[in-house]
Amino acid sequence: MKLLKALKNLKLETVLVLYIIIFAAAFVLILIAAFFKSLVIIIFALLLMLADLVFFLVFYRCPHCGGFLGRSGGKYCPHCGNWVNK
Repeated sequence: MKLLKALKNLKLETVLVLYIIIFAAAFVLILIAAFFKSLVIIIFALLLMLADLVFFLVFYRCPHCGGFLGRSGGKYCPHCGNWVNK
């Protein structure tokens, strides 16, 4: 429960950095699995990518209205217009 509260308080920049790092790690795992022809590693990497996507969809949200920010990349929420950086 404490972990979930800590994750809810992450800054949006931190969420993006974690998303990119985890996605890159999963991609490298897929490359390694393809080289060694390991189905187990491929499945693990795909599950890691899926978990990363869920993480992004859950935590990359406007701190004011809770709307998903998507690929907007702007300083303002496309839903409520408030500044998204706390």
